[in-house]
Amino acid sequence: MKHFPTRKENLPLTLLLVGYFSFFSGIHLLLVGGMQQLVLNLNEHHLRLLKLLGGRYEKLYSGNG
Repeated sequence: MKHFPTRKENLPLTLLLVGYFSFFSGIHLLLVGGMQQLVLNLNEHHLRLLKLLGGRYEKLYSGNG
């Protein structure tokens, strides 16, 4: 897993967040028949970071949010 910057590195908050959320590029939401949503290309590293970010973000990437 690649390194994630922290606030201890004295980065501006916007740059810190860009680093976190750019990690999720390449993840796609597939809508099947307008009823079912599938999240594609989500791996264990993404899931670990989502857990750290909290339930709100986990829900966004669950396919139900």
